[in-house]
Amino acid sequence: MKRIMAALMICGTLAACNQSGDTVNKAAQEAEAKNPVVGNTVTDAAKYQKELRAFYDNPETSPLSAADKKKFKGITFFPMTEKYVVTAKYTPIENGKVIDFPTSANKIKQYKELGTAAFAIDGKDQVLTLYVPAETIHGAEDLVFVPFKDATSGMTTYGAGRYLELSMKDLAKDSLIMDFNRAYNPYCAYSGDYNCPIPPENNTLSVKIEAGVSYNAIP
Repeated sequence: MKRIMAALMICGTLAACNQSGDTVNKAAQEAEAKNPVVGNTVTDAAKYQKELRAFYDNPETSPLSAADKKKFKGITFFPMTEKYVVTAKYTPIENGKVIDFPTSANKIKQYKELGTAAFAIDGKDQVLTLYVPAETIHGAEDLVFVPFKDATSGMTTYGAGRYLELSMKDLAKDSLIMDFNRAYNPYCAYSGDYNCPIPPENNTLSVKIEAGVSYNAIP
């Protein structure tokens, strides 16, 4: 099975978190581009979490500036759990609209609606809209962007929300598996140098997602 790099393409090559200025870490972007997304399992999530820590700790791949590193507290996660590995019903959106996403830098990034994923957690029905960049980005054609907030946002997780990635191959399977153990923060959680899309209100879950990256990682 192919491995993934920790900082996923949504926050690099996929241009969901393009850094402003001239301080982009090119080594980090090249590392991301060589490692496509793999399937969603807890085993993969454990590998991903280990790689995410290493990605930020390694000075050759870290997306953080020297000043940001001084404030950076490291990456922490909720305990790994099967509870937040959900089977979702995927429904394509015909003629999906192009949506303007406000960003952390008060700019706009455009994403196109791809479909919806419906699932249940704690007996409560939830729906997330899945997106792709409005303009195809070379090297990231297979990636699907899932930005979201939940009942932990601003309390035990980053207030502006977190991201998940899926693959177009995931959507082609009989069952869509979404593993929230792989939820991660956008680069703007750790640095003001980035321009990260903010999850839309329609992607706010009513339940707590106590999986993936936790609030302790925020400076």
